[in-house]
Amino acid sequence: MKQLFLPILLLFFLISCASLPSVSPVDPAAVPDIRQTCDHLFPEGNWEVVHAIEADMPGSRGGMMIGVTKISAEARTIETAMMTVEGFVVFQGRYAGGKVSVSRGIPPFDSLHFAKGLMEDIRLVFFEPEGGTVRVGITENGRPVCRYETEESGTVDVITEAGDGWLIRQYEGKKLRRTVHALPGEGEGKAASGEVPIPRLLELSATGGMMMPDYNLTLRLIKAEQVDVSNE
Repeated sequence: MKQLFLPILLLFFLISCASLPSVSPVDPAAVPDIRQTCDHLFPEGNWEVVHAIEADMPGSRGGMMIGVTKISAEARTIETAMMTVEGFVVFQGRYAGGKVSVSRGIPPFDSLHFAKGLMEDIRLVFFEPEGGTVRVGITENGRPVCRYETEESGTVDVITEAGDGWLIRQYEGKKLRRTVHALPGEGEGKAASGEVPIPRLLELSATGGMMMPDYNLTLRLIKAEQVDVSNE
C-alpha cells in the first residue's frame, strides 16, 4: 500500500502544480501584426450563420442538428436556434446584456445550464474577449499567440496556426475548459471587404464541470451572410 501511495501522491502534486502554458516574449516590432491577426479572427458587424452540427456527449447516440445563429459583434448579442434536419425547433434562446433567456426548449435542451453553455461556446468562437489585458507572444512551439485575461471569460489564448487555421483555448483558473480548432472559409462567409473570415469548420471540445458533462461539437458551415439589424 505504501509503494502505491507514493506514486499517487506524486501524480496529485504534479497535477495540482499545473499552470497555464507559458507565453514567451516576441520582437516588439512583430506585436502589432500579431495583434491585428488575432483581431481579424473575430468577425465584425452583424452576421447570420447556419451550421450542420454533430455532437458527441456521454450517453448520446450522436446525430445531426442544424444551428441558425445571428450575432452582433458591436452589441455583443446572440440569437440562436437549434433544430432537427426536418426543421423541428428544439431550442431557441438569446444572449443580451450579459444575460441568457430561453424562449423554447425541448428536453434535453430545456436546461438553463445548457443554454448558458451554448451561449458561452458561441461567444468564445465569435466574440473577441473584452475588457481585459492582452499579452502578445509566442507559444512553446513557436506559434504567435494573444492571451486575453478578463474577469468574465478567464484566460483565453488565441493561437494562429500554419495553414491559416487557429486555436482558441479557454482556461478557468489553471484548468483548460474549452478548446476550439477553426479552419477559415474558402470564399463563402466573408464580409464585402473580403477581410473577415467565418470558419468553414469548427471543432470544439469542452470540459463541462459539475453541472455539464464533457462534450465535443463539430460544426460545418452551411451559410454565412452579413445582415442588417437596424430595423430589429
